[in-house]
Amino acid sequence: MAITQSRRIASLEDGPGVLLAKVESEQRRNMATYPSVRGQLLMVTEGSVRVQVAKCLWLVSRSQAIWLPSGMEHSWRSDYSYSGWAGCISKTLCDDLPARSHVMQIDEGLSDSLVGHLVNGIGEEIPKRLQGWLRSEISHSRRVGICVPLPKSPRLMKIARGVMRYPGRRWSLHDWASWTGVPRQHVANRFFEETNLSFLAWRDRLARLVAMEYITNGMNVQEACSLLGYRNPSDLAILLRKDLGCC
Repeated sequence: MAITQSRRIASLEDGPGVLLAKVESEQRRNMATYPSVRGQLLMVTEGSVRVQVAKCLWLVSRSQAIWLPSGMEHSWRSDYSYSGWAGCISKTLCDDLPARSHVMQIDEGLSDSLVGHLVNGIGEEIPKRLQGWLRSEISHSRRVGICVPLPKSPRLMKIARGVMRYPGRRWSLHDWASWTGVPRQHVANRFFEETNLSFLAWRDRLARLVAMEYITNGMNVQEACSLLGYRNPSDLAILLRKDLGCC
């Protein structure tokens, strides 16, 4: 069942309070931006998915989940195969849930119990006991992951998309500014204003997100380091350990 099925279920205004759907794809997927009537909790059990929401880019890796509040516009993308499930929660039941999206570590017992209730994988209601457990996890589970803030202005987004498309290209800020035809100092000032990060700090944060995506999908740290332009694998490993306690 592709992730498009959970999108359809998330648009249902009527029906049970919490609906569960299986999500999986064996090929690259790119889902355009859309708002959902229901709140969604996307759990990834294998692979990884990138989610862009509210000018922030998140990576949801294996054994992690992202909470997407009701009405929140978002887009999904994965360059790898992935599988998992999505809990779609009615708007009325979202009133006491967090109003902002975040990535979290979900209790394995809850995930296994929910998967056990997936028979055909299409919009299945789950027992009240599991509904309460699921909503509690959304509010109280440990928050993890890397959020990469995205700039708002078109020219800075052009630079951001360029870096995201070629994360191993170690161009300087001057190079990227010249590429867009904007003075370097203007780019530096606006980048900090719009993301609260310097360009170099922003690029390093994106590199950590991409590295986690590579490693989650089977690449070792040294290979990821080479693709991202780091000369020393330990430099990247230190950054990953600092943010996520891995490597």
